[in-house]
Amino acid sequence: MLFVGNSFTFVNNLPAVFAALGQANGFPVATQMLVKSGAALADRIADGSVERLLTLQHYDYVVLQERAGSVLCDPRRANTVDSCEVSRRAHHDLANLALSRGAHPVLLGTYLSADLTQALQTNERFLAREIDAIYVPVADKLLLGEHEFPDLIWLAADGGHPGVDLTLLDAVLLYQAVFSALPKTDALIVHGPIYDLSTVIFTLDWGTVRAARNEQVYDSGRVAHIVELAKQP
Repeated sequence: MLFVGNSFTFVNNLPAVFAALGQANGFPVATQMLVKSGAALADRIADGSVERLLTLQHYDYVVLQERAGSVLCDPRRANTVDSCEVSRRAHHDLANLALSRGAHPVLLGTYLSADLTQALQTNERFLAREIDAIYVPVADKLLLGEHEFPDLIWLAADGGHPGVDLTLLDAVLLYQAVFSALPKTDALIVHGPIYDLSTVIFTLDWGTVRAARNEQVYDSGRVAHIVELAKQP
């Protein structure tokens, strides 16, 4: 599985969490990510990096995670109409690349403020249908999780990026979409660099995002809460 995205993908290392979840449930998964802070999917078309990777390596799934504002397409916000069309073309181009190499495109949703959730997910769902991608909505489950399990770490210290429990939610929702089942609620240990924002917050230098640790442990209670959210319609 190839993840293409930005800091919403690499903060807490979503690919590693998804791979650990698959391994723990009897589905060995190899994941890679092609990410950059603040990146748009159009950047990966412009530099040809996704096309090169798909030529060198077979992937079963290509997960696309765009900046939320580029999918919202809110005409009241400056420059969003233009960025929306650029993003739409990039989704089409990347999905076509994936399909041409025998991979399933996946549109992994993101989130904005509560009042924009419905509009955001409507646009994400429409775009996923357009590009023949598996759609994994996230924003509505995040709102539900913040209400039902307020003690979990939904957002990072900056209040915008995903916290460790939102990253686990992303992984569980992806697992559900790919394997048509929910994972076990056993404790989960993720091995791999866990990128967080602690150094960024103090240095304000996105070029030096370092791994804070090499392991993330989710106890069975946390996993059970996240799986319970994923069950909700």
